[in-house]
Amino acid sequence: MSKEDIQEYFKLRMVEALHKDTLDSFRVRTNNVISILHELSKILEGWLEGNIKRFETVDFCIKEAKELIDKDECIVFSFLNKQLLKEELDSYIANSRQKKNEVDTAGTKQLLFLIDTIYSSNNLIYLKKCIEKIHELLSLEADIPDAEFVPTIDNINYYISSLCCEFLRLGYSKVYLYTYFKVFLENKKNIPFETAFSKMRENFLSNTEKDFTVIFKLEFQDKVAAQRATNKIKNIVEELSLDIQKSITRQPSYKISNAFIRYYVVNKKALDTGIVTRLAYEDLSNDFDFNLEDIANLKMPSTALVINDSFIRNEKVYYFDNKEDIVVTESQPLGETIYNIKQNTLSKDIQDRLYSALRHLRIGDQQTEIEQRFINYWIALEFIFASPRSSESTFERIKKYLPEILECCYVKRNILYINKWLRGKKVLEDQTSWDTLSDKDKEVIIGRVDILTKYRLLKLKARMCHKDKTKEYIKNHRNNLEYHITRIYRLRNELIHEAAIKQDMVNVTSNLRFYLVFTLNQLIVFLIEREDSTRELDISHFLGKFNILSKYLKKECTINNFMSMVSIDKFII
Repeated sequence: MSKEDIQEYFKLRMVEALHKDTLDSFRVRTNNVISILHELSKILEGWLEGNIKRFETVDFCIKEAKELIDKDECIVFSFLNKQLLKEELDSYIANSRQKKNEVDTAGTKQLLFLIDTIYSSNNLIYLKKCIEKIHELLSLEADIPDAEFVPTIDNINYYISSLCCEFLRLGYSKVYLYTYFKVFLENKKNIPFETAFSKMRENFLSNTEKDFTVIFKLEFQDKVAAQRATNKIKNIVEELSLDIQKSITRQPSYKISNAFIRYYVVNKKALDTGIVTRLAYEDLSNDFDFNLEDIANLKMPSTALVINDSFIRNEKVYYFDNKEDIVVTESQPLGETIYNIKQNTLSKDIQDRLYSALRHLRIGDQQTEIEQRFINYWIALEFIFASPRSSESTFERIKKYLPEILECCYVKRNILYINKWLRGKKVLEDQTSWDTLSDKDKEVIIGRVDILTKYRLLKLKARMCHKDKTKEYIKNHRNNLEYHITRIYRLRNELIHEAAIKQDMVNVTSNLRFYLVFTLNQLIVFLIEREDSTRELDISHFLGKFNILSKYLKKECTINNFMSMVSIDKFII
């Protein structure tokens, strides 16, 4: 593998990590080492103040932080080293577990001081150090032998993920970053890689905000309310200025002027159009919160017109990751399937849960406000997993059973995704699956694909070659699921119990929807498979199936079992 190969990997991987259609396992991760330190600081504060009730929440965040700290070579330690920090984290966990859910006040304050000190030491310099580290890894002069291919790319991959996280943390939008690195990859002007990389480094390290004008079109149901809102809220106007109207050529609806139409216009600084739209939307939300009587029946806009000098475009408020990555089969007719289940299955308990979850999924999908989307998705998920016994914690059931459902399907889902990817590259026939190919045929395909695909195939092959490797693969996935489910639950508590206002939760909401839809699809598959059952089915039968299957697959950990013992069909997308 040459230096040019590694540079090509960087370009391909940046686009993959930021693309909304990429499988969630390959998209940019939730945290890098800096953002997890910030998250841990907030969690420790909440633990001290009593807003976080369970030490388990702190424990999971510390475990995730330790994993990232262990891998990272860019982070600076001001008055200690990596090993000492890890020892401090271990010591804190051990002491706190002895106290169960009672706060170790002195120990928590000491750890909080330590975490905040490390965070503040790295907050402003991490981006530069991460870019420098990637440049170092991309500038190796000697060719890398085949045996070192995967470990070398693993290391580069870690810092690419960290870089993407850092861009998002510093205030760039994913849609802007994807567009930027898509142009970087295509390189239509044939710019040498070193030149393009230097330009990229210069652009992002300058971190220069631009001036934008953001315009939301408001459609009132009542012209009296429209006029009252215009009189009270300074950013609402009856029509746009002539200068703005002249610049609008492709969005004529923004030139409409009548008694029911108004425009909310705000000037803001931001790093890109995607992020400025979200910031402007927060201003709009705040203004509306204090003028509820004037906005009755007004639907919140989901798009805005964004202007920067001569540049003008229509921008969504929120960009959600694609719903299509769940499976690669054609979706089945939901209505017809539900009708057949009603007619043929003894399962009132499960059907009630299914119908209520579908209702809240639909309500969530129709919301513009991100908090309402999240809450409705969570209500749906809770109702599926809730126990008929009030003494049982619904969250504990979600934390136990949801990872079991997802881990049972993980290998098959990823292989189906790889199949789709390879068919798109015209190297795998329609009726063939990667897992059924001979080693010789796999080597032929690996030799024909780009370096990113080669890396994916070699990683998959290594994970599937031995039971212990496959078990480790599944275990890592389960750990990540537990971290993220705990994070989602903490956010749920902040929204519901603390009435928190959260706008930076698009990725988490996308993940929550994915978990919900995947579970619903599996629930439908379960009911279809048991249409002839003479026993009344309830949710315990569904959860019990995956509980037993999870145990079996851990013992009989073969690709054939993973591929044959679960069905992945798509009724909801």
